[in-house]
Amino acid sequence: MAAVKTWQVAVVLLTLQAREADSSLTFNEGALAAWVPSLRSTSAARAAIHAMLRAKLIELAPQAGVADTAPLQYRLTSAGCEAVQGAKKLLPTLHKAAHGPMTPADQVEPFAGRLWRLLCIRKVLTAEEAANLLLDAGEDVGRARTRASELLLAWSRQCPLAIQVSDRRIKGAKRYGLTVDLGPTPPDLRARGKGRTL
Repeated sequence: MAAVKTWQVAVVLLTLQAREADSSLTFNEGALAAWVPSLRSTSAARAAIHAMLRAKLIELAPQAGVADTAPLQYRLTSAGCEAVQGAKKLLPTLHKAAHGPMTPADQVEPFAGRLWRLLCIRKVLTAEEAANLLLDAGEDVGRARTRASELLLAWSRQCPLAIQVSDRRIKGAKRYGLTVDLGPTPPDLRARGKGRTL
């Protein structure tokens, strides 16, 4: 498998694997930004594309009869197809780069701690489910749902390889899946914005 240097490339490969991508699938920066929420922008998608071009995982796709001003389209190379097929194997080797530090146990907010333990047990969770399971009768479910949604989204952005947002929704609610055991405490959100490369 071609060397993967950044968590951005790894999460693109995992997304393409989920889409059962092969060399017939073409995409551009805008499509990647839409498919991979953790990239957050077309500029981040552009950086991932450039890294994948350098690694020869993708190549320009022919665009016969398309205006010169149309966005460039890319497709997987044979090495890229192989990398997509083996993408799940990237998770252990990219652990430090992809996940970053976890919150020290003595600094975990009580609700965040309970939510994290629930996600670790269930592996797949929506904010609605979390709010209903974590609160006692008479407590404000709406407020808990909002807080759970904020935390799950922030954790998925902090650790996009380990906590993934499913395309499938439950009654319109996002489903978050924990794919890697990150330990007993949640991601340290204070680490957001720091570069994460190998």
